[in-house]
Formats: sequence, C-alpha cells, structure tokens
Amino acid sequence: MKFVDPDGREWENPEQAQQLKNNINDKISYLNEIIYSRQDIIKRGGLTQEKMENYNCEINALNDRISELNSSIADINQLGNDKKNIYILNNNGQLQGNVFKNQDGKISINVGIIGLMIHEIKHVSQSLDAGRLEFNKENMLQYYASGIEAQIKAEIAAYKAQFSYNGYFPIASFWSPNDITPQMIGNIRKKDGSLLYPGIYNFYNTKK
Repeated sequence: MKFVDPDGREWENPEQAQQLKNNINDKISYLNEIIYSRQDIIKRGGLTQEKMENYNCEINALNDRISELNSSIADINQLGNDKKNIYILNNNGQLQGNVFKNQDGKISINVGIIGLMIHEIKHVSQSLDAGRLEFNKENMLQYYASGIEAQIKAEIAAYKAQFSYNGYFPIASFWSPNDITPQMIGNIRKKDGSLLYPGIYNFYNTKK
C-alpha cells in the first residue's frame, strides 16, 4: 500500500522516514550536549593552552557534524518531495549498502545500519540535484555524473554524511567530517582485502 501525506509526498512507509529523521535529531541533541559540556569546561578556566585548543577543535568538529546531519535531514525531505518516485527504506542487515530499482518502479535503499542509510540517501539526493536518477542494467543507482572526479565528489559527500552520524571511518580516526580526503576513500578495502573504490585509488596512485 502506498501512503500519500497531505502535501502529496509519497512513501512506502512514512513512519520509517520519520523515524530516521528522529534518530538524526537525537544524534544532533547528543552532540550539542557534548558541545555544551566542553564550553562549560572552558568557561571554568584553568586550562593549559594546549587543552584549550583541543577543546575548541573538538567543538568545531562537532559543529561540522551537526551541519552535515542537518543536511541529511534535508536529503530525506528532498526524497519525500520527489513526486516521481516512491522510496523504500530497507534494513537488509548488511554492512554495505545500495540503491536498487524494483520491478514495480519503487526505489529501495538497502542497508543494515543508520550511517549507511544516510550515505545512500546522499547519493539519491545527488542524483535528484543533477536531474538524473539513472540505473544500470542491474537496476543499481549510478553516480549523478560520469567520470572519476564525479565519483570522488559523490563519495566524499556521502562519507561525510555517514561519519557525522556514527563518528566512524573505516581506515582512520579524526574528529571532523571535513578531514575526509579522496585518498582515504580510495584506500578503503572490502573484507577480502580488495579495494572498494579501485578507480579512486588508481586515480591518485598512478598520477605523476
């Protein structure tokens, strides 16, 4: 059954989309609590210059994450406003995600954890912004534009969104989503040791 909200927006399951936004808002509240606690420590004084700088860097990084999370909420709303497609948020229990067009034309966002769901929604949003929601012969969503530069830009934005929710990046530790580089993404590997993004890896490791 298809649900249509009063504004005409269509969801396979509108409660799932709202719950995802609620989860993101909860994360924003949690990050704000950390910011307030760090600010309180700074106000009390007595810190060394190094500790002061570290707390300020952490606060800036947390604000970067909050900004990205607000952008993710906007992405979810953008999909809800897409009157041409119906989206399904499908928890498949997997640690890798994809966006798949079903035979009935509905678009499934298939992931096992919230961070990855936000990642894949970012890719859909990128395609909607580009005006080309296109799928390959396996019915998997393609990048919004051709070329390795477009893939790099798309994945940086998606990993920034993912990191901002779960605070985790597979091959490095840092505070801010803005610390993610194309080289980091190119070096991500699958469980079997093969590169997840060989095109990005080769782009940077074969340049002279």
